[in-house]
Amino acid sequence: MIRIYDRNGKRISMERFSFLLGDLSYKRVGYTELDPGLAVSTVWLGIDHNWSGHGRRLIFETAVIRSGTFDIRDRYSTLQEAKAGHAATVNGLRLAALN
Repeated sequence: MIRIYDRNGKRISMERFSFLLGDLSYKRVGYTELDPGLAVSTVWLGIDHNWSGHGRRLIFETAVIRSGTFDIRDRYSTLQEAKAGHAATVNGLRLAALN
């Protein structure tokens, strides 16, 4: 069974999900361009990506985008975790660039 949640972790209908998915300001948690062709994107997925059905829901995702290729870094349960994960990924890439 597909489980769908809003950004606050409340279960929502497929109709509500479809509406929210079309709102980029709702879907986007963070987007940071570090260099041309390199960015970090964190988004609300809505659909729980914890396919086991046990444990925490995973409704947010951070990916590193390099020249159009997505490298998923982490998934999160809450908006706060997603914001912190976005910042940590950005900071990690900035530190790596210094070395």
